[in-house]
Amino acid sequence: LEKLNLSDDEKKAFFELYLLPGVNETRAELYYLSGYKTLFDIASSSEEEILRKTAEAISENSLDSIVPLPKEVRTHIAAAKAFIL
Repeated sequence: LEKLNLSDDEKKAFFELYLLPGVNETRAELYYLSGYKTLFDIASSSEEEILRKTAEAISENSLDSIVPLPKEVRTHIAAAKAFIL
């Protein structure tokens, strides 16, 4: 995280998002730009909502990224729920 040029708020969010299985810098950035900044944000969202918001973020920010696979999103939601319980 220290190598990335992030604000303190972004660092905090990325650190939390990195707790999810398979989340790296690219996926954390996509979630962050999609409005998902905490594990609670992920845990309280539906698979469909996350897929829609990430697709919108990719388009709006002209990101060289792809929308997460539905299975990946389901895993992230389940993991986030486990962390916040």
